[in-house]
Amino acid sequence: MSDERMFSKKLLSLKSRIFATGRKLAPAKPTRLVSTILVMVIIALTLFVLVAPHFGFAFLTVMGGSMSPTITSGSLVLVAPVASSDIQVGDVIAYKAGGEHSLPVMHRVTDIINQDSSLNFQTAGDMNKYPDNNPVSSDSVIGKVRFHVPGAGFIFNFMKQPMGYGLVVGIPFMAMTVVMVRRLLKGIRSAKQADRQRVA
Repeated sequence: MSDERMFSKKLLSLKSRIFATGRKLAPAKPTRLVSTILVMVIIALTLFVLVAPHFGFAFLTVMGGSMSPTITSGSLVLVAPVASSDIQVGDVIAYKAGGEHSLPVMHRVTDIINQDSSLNFQTAGDMNKYPDNNPVSSDSVIGKVRFHVPGAGFIFNFMKQPMGYGLVVGIPFMAMTVVMVRRLLKGIRSAKQADRQRVA
């Protein structure tokens, strides 16, 4: 093999390495990474809120202050289904206090009453001096409060409105779509540029 052909071969090899290096994706910028993670978290939470009720879970907004300071007004609580026999003194339960269309109440169990082979629960708000007037029957229990997020109830109520749902759900999906389209277009432009340089 002549020196000229060997030199050309090495030049082509070096050129291909340069192009291969140029095709590597640049590391994501911190701001872009944070925004992507934030969008994914919002989407995941939204999907969880939509799917959870099908498995017996309920998201409720605390409107009163009877459970303050443990659970403040405006908090969003996750209520999970629970067997009556598993409820213990000290648990915070959600229950129906009135008619079918009345708002659920979330109070702490202070005593368990076993009467006529049925369980009833004496409840009270943490801020109230006296227990509730009537014990809660097992049939009225919605579930046990698992956790709460202060202030998130206002956002949750806003999400249930058409405008709020469109903003909270639609905007993250649109932002994610824009990010993906921009990355796709950038990849296409980079590939075309690399092809032109390879031809040249």
